[in-house]
Amino acid sequence: MKRFFFQSYISFKALFGWLNLEAYLLIKIINPLLQILFFSILSKYVFQTDNIAPWIIGNSILLSTKNAIYGVGKVLVDERNMGTLKLIVASPGSNFLIFAGRGFMHIFDALITVTVGLLVGFLFFDFSIAMSNLFLFAVAILISLYSAMAIGQVISCLGLVYRDIHMLLNVSEYLLIILTGASFPISRLPLFLQGFSRFLPVTRGVEAARMLTSQYDLIVLLKLLMQEFLIGSLYLFAGYFSFKLLENLSRRKASLDMY
Repeated sequence: MKRFFFQSYISFKALFGWLNLEAYLLIKIINPLLQILFFSILSKYVFQTDNIAPWIIGNSILLSTKNAIYGVGKVLVDERNMGTLKLIVASPGSNFLIFAGRGFMHIFDALITVTVGLLVGFLFFDFSIAMSNLFLFAVAILISLYSAMAIGQVISCLGLVYRDIHMLLNVSEYLLIILTGASFPISRLPLFLQGFSRFLPVTRGVEAARMLTSQYDLIVLLKLLMQEFLIGSLYLFAGYFSFKLLENLSRRKASLDMY
């Protein structure tokens, strides 16, 4: 476990480091602040309601996709570009722990962004959560972040075989914005997209977190959280098995460091 945490920290520091404090503050504070303000005011106008807590919660959790897509989603491509991917493949340690550890630190880094988004809602829109629901609310956020980082692992593997990684990252981000129900109600999507959204991470986590702003059924809430955790785990293992498949193909074709 000590090795797992250390490798996670070193990987995060090496592949997702910040050039200076100003850049960090811009990405982690200014960007979330503007995004929450924009979607909250837009939702209040479009849906003609003063209760914008669902959109504050949804978009705050959705801020974690910055880490999931642009952090975890690029990690294997960055490893290849820096010439260290072959060292991961050749490592005698558990490849699964190395693979999973690449997204571990991003959960905590994304938690900072989500907290900033919720604070904006508290300061500007009188958003609040009952003290009795804070623990479940925190659990819902952490499970959502875990699920988001898991899809980042899948995107990271796709980046090894897809030449234009930035187009893939941008498309993935906008799909999550549209289809998870954080910014747009799932019920207003076309039927085939409604079914597709149920297989995406974060969707059920956002729904569970929103339930805590009003009366809720604890059994339904726990069911949503369990489903979100299972979906995240499925994405994590799908990403790992994709990585092993690409590793085996690269061994046979001697193409580990090439597209």
